Amino acid sequence: MLDWVSKVRIEGEEQGAVYKTRVFALGAASPGGMGGLRGLNTVRVVLELGLGALVLPDQFAVPKAGDAFDNDNGHLKNKESQERFKQLIQKLARAAHVLHG
Repeated sequence: MLDWVSKVRIEGEEQGAVYKTRVFALGAASPGGMGGLRGLNTVRVVLELGLGALVLPDQFAVPKAGDAFDNDNGHLKNKESQERFKQLIQKLARAAHVLHG
């Protein structure tokens, strides 16, 4: 996703300017017990400090991702995780609405 966005450029704008007008929510999934949290910290630094992006303080991680999803429908098995993910997406939508009206 970041690579795709890095290619979006409006004529006359400096490269990467698109990041300054977007809001991001971070999420990761990994087979380990941390769910990719360590990697999210690095991505946050790059987006916020390197590119000037607005990144929500909340983030979402799925540990033991190989067992975390229902094979039939692709949904998270854990209801609490489903709710946390839903809340993060709602916060992202609200922030985007505030930023762009």
